Amino acid sequence: MRQDDDLKEHFDPLEKAKRDRFRLNLRLFRKLRRKVVLAVFSLLIVVALPMVFDRHLPFNTLHTITLGAFTPLRGFFGNLPIVWLIGLFALTYILFMTGKLVDAGRRLQRAESIHLEKSLSQFDLVSFTMYVLAVYTVLNTFILSFAVIQGISMQPTLHAGENVLLLHYDKTYERGDLLVVDTEQKTGNGEFYIKRLIGMPNEVVAITDDGVKIDGISLVEPYLPDNTVTECSGGEDACEFELGPDEYFILGDNRVRSEDSRELGAFTSDEVYGRVTFRFRPITRFGRVD
Repeated sequence: MRQDDDLKEHFDPLEKAKRDRFRLNLRLFRKLRRKVVLAVFSLLIVVALPMVFDRHLPFNTLHTITLGAFTPLRGFFGNLPIVWLIGLFALTYILFMTGKLVDAGRRLQRAESIHLEKSLSQFDLVSFTMYVLAVYTVLNTFILSFAVIQGISMQPTLHAGENVLLLHYDKTYERGDLLVVDTEQKTGNGEFYIKRLIGMPNEVVAITDDGVKIDGISLVEPYLPDNTVTECSGGEDACEFELGPDEYFILGDNRVRSEDSRELGAFTSDEVYGRVTFRFRPITRFGRVD
């Protein structure tokens, strides 16, 4: 039977053209269907994933920057996250393309031309944008995030306004790491601090006139400027902190202008949100952060 069809196409150019057109239509239809499905999946990731796994939601700019920051909207609508504007636009376009897909399916059954080339080229930009945002969302939720330094407590290592990269998939912290901690339980302000990890679990941290000591041994801190003095909170001459099995003691590099474990106490692993590893702005200070 197949040989008969081939012979028929060979001797009937019109039949061959009809068969080629059907194959092209079918290929375009399948391509659009695949793009629509992927775009819907990407949109779900962008909107829903950070809310389902919400530990690092405060670092997702799509969910924290509001519409009021880019539009004249105020009040309720101005306070909506920008992800809703992106999601609404993407959903509208996806529904529009879904309508074209349904119409193309009907035309395909009637062996009519479906003319999807232009629609596909236009949809490429929208779908590609959704793919990029979906990848960003997955990385932000499970692997890494971006943060902006505020305040002067980590000078000279970090300055206000600098953009840094923090990793939160690896929870094996080492002394000297720059940790991002949640202060909600200690200050009630819901802010995140970036501080230097000084004391590890089950250690005793002491602050005296001789500097910081860990289990009685003086701590060498090459990241601090010369003649930096570390004092106890409240003006005491000496203070000691005994850490539990899941507690970390942190200090700011700017010891005289830092609110840290001296006042707030130790932080547990649940309050640690990642490690600052890289600075990517300003360009003049681009590179790894130690």
